Amino acid sequence: PGSSITTHITGSTLFINATTSAGASSSGRSFLQLMPQQAKLYASNSAARIDAGTPFWRLLFSQATQQYGVWSFVTPPDYGSNPYVRLAWAANSSFSVVTSNTWTVEQFAIPHDLNLSTAYLYQDTFGGVNSLTVGLSAGYSSGTVQIMTIPLATVVSLGANRLTHVRISGTGGNIGDRTLAGANFGFTRA
Repeated sequence: PGSSITTHITGSTLFINATTSAGASSSGRSFLQLMPQQAKLYASNSAARIDAGTPFWRLLFSQATQQYGVWSFVTPPDYGSNPYVRLAWAANSSFSVVTSNTWTVEQFAIPHDLNLSTAYLYQDTFGGVNSLTVGLSAGYSSGTVQIMTIPLATVVSLGANRLTHVRISGTGGNIGDRTLAGANFGFTRA
């Protein structure tokens, strides 16, 4: 709806015209994959661990320590608004009582016209902190995949064509070690 394709022939040349009305613009949702094996990890024990010992890549988070994985990408040119990060994760323990789990997503971006030799390229300060806590039912079985969407209500310099950094973190807390099987950065297109 809102778009059409017309053709006409002049001599031996075929012309194809695509017409799109304002109502059929590029609006909609889009996303970028944040693969576990693409995470930048810190050199200290605050780094999550990449596990390649199974058929699927995973990022492992410890119960005892706040750990992080960082992804960098250029935000697509059709970025509009409503950013979020969606996580596919699992706890590595089973539970007999109701418990909760919190993941945190932080973000900052560097405008495209900023000199990359500045301290911004090397900073490790994330101003956009967004957390979400989810409850897990009694009877949760170890390894059961959960899907969690964290809206990014607090962002720093996020916009189209910007070098963007997203940091995902959490501690196992009540639930023990956790596995991040995959994630994506989603948004509404302009």
